[in-house]
Amino acid sequence: MSGYGFSYEKYGKDPEAALRQAQITPELLCLRTAGSASQMETISGLAMQELDDEALGWLPALPWGCYGMLCRASSEPVDDDTSAFNATQAGE
Repeated sequence: MSGYGFSYEKYGKDPEAALRQAQITPELLCLRTAGSASQMETISGLAMQELDDEALGWLPALPWGCYGMLCRASSEPVDDDTSAFNATQAGE
């Protein structure tokens, strides 16, 4: 959980509101394995939006949406219909 503190510090912002919304107490921040999946999802989403940084300060900044787009582009197609669509779009 302390990685989120790093991200907020890097951008000079206060994480208090996001932590409160994710129901993460100061005590939980001190533990290495703190927080539920729901808490992690909430704080991650809030931090990414508030800091306008999908990598939360760990990677070079790219415009919003780029990391998700890169992940989708590098993943395997879900089914044959998707493959056919991609081949059509590429002019194959």
